[in-house]
Amino acid sequence: KLLEKASKLINCPKPFLQPSIKNSSKLKMPFIDGKKLSDYLDKFPLKKQKEVCKLIGKSTAKLHDADIELIYKGFD
Repeated sequence: KLLEKASKLINCPKPFLQPSIKNSSKLKMPFIDGKKLSDYLDKFPLKKQKEVCKLIGKSTAKLHDADIELIYKGFD
């Protein structure tokens, strides 16, 4: 239920738990096909960069406000 709540709050694909970590708090998101933001953000005009970063911040705040703990991990 927590995973569904998170995906609805920030309008993203529903994360799933890896079988090896079902009793853990780690989440694994399905791959979202497309370009990586990190490859393009610096190429956007400053106004667009700020808009994108603000949207990311608002989405993160929604999860925190709903007491959903976030785990940040680099790409494998």
